Amino acid sequence: FAGLLAAQAQDPLSGGPGYVSLGARRWPVNEHGEVALRFPSNARQLAVQPFYKLALAAAGAPGYEGLHDAVNGKVVFVGSSSAVLGDFAQTPLGRMPGLYLNAYAFAAIDKGAIIRAGGNALDALLFVLFLLPAILLRFSLARAQPRQFAAAASVLALLAAGSGAILGLAGIQTAWLAALLAGSLTLLIATFEWLARLYRERQRLDLARRAALEAARMKTEFLNYMTHELRTPIASIKGFNRVNQDNIGAEARTKNASIIARACDHLLALVNNNLD
Repeated sequence: FAGLLAAQAQDPLSGGPGYVSLGARRWPVNEHGEVALRFPSNARQLAVQPFYKLALAAAGAPGYEGLHDAVNGKVVFVGSSSAVLGDFAQTPLGRMPGLYLNAYAFAAIDKGAIIRAGGNALDALLFVLFLLPAILLRFSLARAQPRQFAAAASVLALLAAGSGAILGLAGIQTAWLAALLAGSLTLLIATFEWLARLYRERQRLDLARRAALEAARMKTEFLNYMTHELRTPIASIKGFNRVNQDNIGAEARTKNASIIARACDHLLALVNNNLD
């Protein structure tokens, strides 16, 4: 703010809780009187001129009319940017001389390129928005399909890109990254839970398939056994019944009839046991 105060000495500098004002202009600050700056994308194109050229242009020397017009009415920072004489600072744009940083800070504050705090309400809204796809998917996890997970991931990506662009253009500082990480982690957990459910369901189906195959094998063995057991008394009944049709005498016919009766009883017992 020192540069602005020097450039606009006629305006009073004042401040209060959460702000600093210079005349009619006001900037949001934190409890320490600090501001978060938005660095321009073309910061590396900062115009730098040797001091002697500025001095010659200010003196009206011939050949420096263009430089005179370029800096006329502008705030000029004078200092050293050499590695020997200048100090350096780490910035979001990388390591740069302190002189450059002062110029960027002045330009950002002058243009109002300040990152404003969004507040707890906006942070809570972002968390709800980023968690919403995973929460909605979680309610229908038992019937979820792969395309629903792809749709949830796409919605989360669109929300992140849209909110990030809007907040970035508006210069609002929020817990956007934390909300995005929370939403992505929740969606990842829901995906793993769905995969676990799918694995358990496949295990259950595999066990059911094996049980069905075993039941079919046992049924086949049982039918083979029953066929063999039924064939014996039926063959006996047919055989002795055919013999009884011949002229073999009453005594032999009575004896064969008792054999047929025993075969019928055995056959009936087999049928009853099968029903049981």
